[in-house]
Amino acid sequence: MKKAWLKIVLLLSYMTLIGNSHSAEQRYTYLENDGVFMYYKTQKLNVYRDLLPSQFEMPDEPVVYAFMSDFYKMDSGTMPYKEAALFLLAKHEGKEFWYCVFMPVTSQESRVVGIRRLGLPKIMGDINFEQSSSVFTANVKEQDGHEMMLKVNASAYEFSDEEEQVIDKLSILPKLSLHNGELIQMGRTSKRSLIDLSKFLRNKLVMKPGAGELVLRKSASAEASASHPMDLQPAEILAAYYLKNSIPFRLNGRAVK
Repeated sequence: MKKAWLKIVLLLSYMTLIGNSHSAEQRYTYLENDGVFMYYKTQKLNVYRDLLPSQFEMPDEPVVYAFMSDFYKMDSGTMPYKEAALFLLAKHEGKEFWYCVFMPVTSQESRVVGIRRLGLPKIMGDINFEQSSSVFTANVKEQDGHEMMLKVNASAYEFSDEEEQVIDKLSILPKLSLHNGELIQMGRTSKRSLIDLSKFLRNKLVMKPGAGELVLRKSASAEASASHPMDLQPAEILAAYYLKNSIPFRLNGRAVK
């Protein structure tokens, strides 16, 4: 009985982490999704600084969060779509958070809603996701020709203590954006890390650790002198995993006071 109650508490905690849960009849309710995720370090710190708004500070340890999500099961009024992104760890008033600098999507509606409501840098792109029992690969090409490939090989792989510590620390940080000069937080945060939640909610959160690989290619037509997210080449993969989520959620934005 105690374990069952713990699972309920963790389920509610996860819903708090990724957003408020609503009925499936409401617009933009995410019913089920999966994808590949990774954290990595880059040596391009000058590019990293250029891509952050001037009011944000560099974090104590610069880290990039890359992912591709396939939102294949949505509410009845929303078409399924795919989304990829690069987020930079940043600091504001002494607190660390994630800030998005690159987000191609396959849905025009999602692109417009993301820009208008949250100020996200959404752009149209082609995203393909392939998976076997242990290898998960996402290929992304956005409309300007920039490309990103993410791969997680989960064959006979277990998280190291260092990888678990990375996810424990970084998975609970909020995602913030700037919209019309206002700081917006997407969803809410939780003290429970993604690893803790996946251990207790095995039927709802399937997490597979793996060896990560990331390839970024900037379009030949891109301006050579301008800093671009595709310049954030990986120097060290800190942690990578595949995740399937079956807990319905919505990502609501709220102003940060």
